[in-house]
Amino acid sequence: MRWIAGFILVTSAACSPSATGPNRPVPAYGGHAADLFDDTIEARAVGLDPEAAGSVRGDPVFRERVQLGDATLRVRIDTVTTKQEDSGASYQIGFRVIETLAAVHPPPESFTVKIDKTSPSAGILKSYESALVGKRFIAFVRLFGRADGDREYHFHLSSDSKDVAASVREATVLENLQK
Repeated sequence: MRWIAGFILVTSAACSPSATGPNRPVPAYGGHAADLFDDTIEARAVGLDPEAAGSVRGDPVFRERVQLGDATLRVRIDTVTTKQEDSGASYQIGFRVIETLAAVHPPPESFTVKIDKTSPSAGILKSYESALVGKRFIAFVRLFGRADGDREYHFHLSSDSKDVAASVREATVLENLQK
């Protein structure tokens, strides 16, 4: 098992920042990828649904997020900013990468995502805005292109637990074995 962990670390370290260059083609946000990177903060990750704290090991959607994402990271929320707009409140979440668990195209050490009022996480952000600052999560992230030509990260946040981190590593090993 140690050699597998070493292989993963070497593989992750070999991904240079230049691989995330500005000219890398990225898909438009939509379809199945939008279902995987759905801008959701899982309720159990903020303690709202402790009954749902089951294992993610073997979950095909979880494995697909790891394998199709640009990166799976242990992150800390540094900032949550609310912006009042005519259409309602939107939020910006500032993340800091604590540890890279799996990455093909990792984001910078600090990155921001924007959440609008239609996001599944809008209610959690509205209720727990300041309480989320400093909280740690496992983030599944992927960069997408917008219609205006700009790019933005979309994500899915899970609880920062040993079980989730171990399942990320397992999904990465399975992906490498399938290649």
